[in-house]
Amino acid sequence: MKTLISSLAVKHALRTSTFTALFLGLVATAPAYGQESARDRMALPLPAPLAHSTSPLTTGTELIVDGNFESGYYGGQETSATVGVTGPWQWDNDPSFLNPIDGSNSAYAHSGNWMAYFNPFGPSKSQIRQMVSIPSGVTATLSFWLRLSGVAGQCLTCTGGSPQDWLAVDFTNLSGQGLGTFVHYYYDSDSAGFSWVNYTYDVSAYAGQTVYLMFSVNEVGDTVFMLDDVSLRAQSTNSGTCTEDTFTMCLVNGRYKVTSRWLNQYAGAGGWPEALSKAKLTDTTGAFWIANASTYEYMIRFNTVTNNGKAWIAIPMFTDVEFWVAVTDTVNGQSKEYHSAPGNKTLIYDPFFFVYP
Repeated sequence: MKTLISSLAVKHALRTSTFTALFLGLVATAPAYGQESARDRMALPLPAPLAHSTSPLTTGTELIVDGNFESGYYGGQETSATVGVTGPWQWDNDPSFLNPIDGSNSAYAHSGNWMAYFNPFGPSKSQIRQMVSIPSGVTATLSFWLRLSGVAGQCLTCTGGSPQDWLAVDFTNLSGQGLGTFVHYYYDSDSAGFSWVNYTYDVSAYAGQTVYLMFSVNEVGDTVFMLDDVSLRAQSTNSGTCTEDTFTMCLVNGRYKVTSRWLNQYAGAGGWPEALSKAKLTDTTGAFWIANASTYEYMIRFNTVTNNGKAWIAIPMFTDVEFWVAVTDTVNGQSKEYHSAPGNKTLIYDPFFFVYP
């Protein structure tokens, strides 16, 4: 009868010896179940990763925390259990098995040193999930990388999967009930030669909801399922109402209205702040000038590819005169004026005030 190795000490010793043997090409046939480390199914040399569906969204706010699993066990240790919590990730095993977050096979992660490596020994069920709040009025894109195979010999210890082995990705409510018909299944036929494959989906239908993003594995045979670089980005679909003129700059699809004024402290007392002309450089970056349009006094840059639900604003300067930069979000009405005191030469940086998307 198949049995699990429950001793972590034995597991680590076997994992080390198995990895070394596989790396050196000393293992020609798969060891019997229960005679190897619980997850050490090393791969043959891999082809290049493949793209699937559309490209991942590279702009917008990242909603997934630790989607590449690089925070590891968050100061804890690897454990075997039926349920567990590792940082923002919750996980389940039936029967009891190792935490699916795994850093022992770093050479085989899609990026970095960690990935999710599910129990490959059937019959079993495994699951990992993260709660995520998707703002209203956004385009949301889910992206992740999978590597899987049950073909005997395709990975050095793949002894044969089953057509009933699958990994599913789904969105559920906070009670664990599926929402809509999004669920997607992946089988051994999707293995692409045991290569990492990217999957990307538009999940804007879940905007305005707090849900679980859930990856579930069902094993009847012995199929390897690996997961890495999970991303869910949200980008605002709202165009702003900013109108440009000589002194007004409109950034991030017209959402942010930016103006500036300055006061020359070297000109003596009694002066009044004067508006500065603007120079829009990109949709997220602009500058202000006084006498020469090619000589900038200071700049402003918006970063909307952030991880805290805020737009990050940076104002670097090339002068020490006193100035003010006023920013208004024409979508949600937020506004703030940034002040650089006379003589200041330090970057103004604000990653907390403006909500985005």
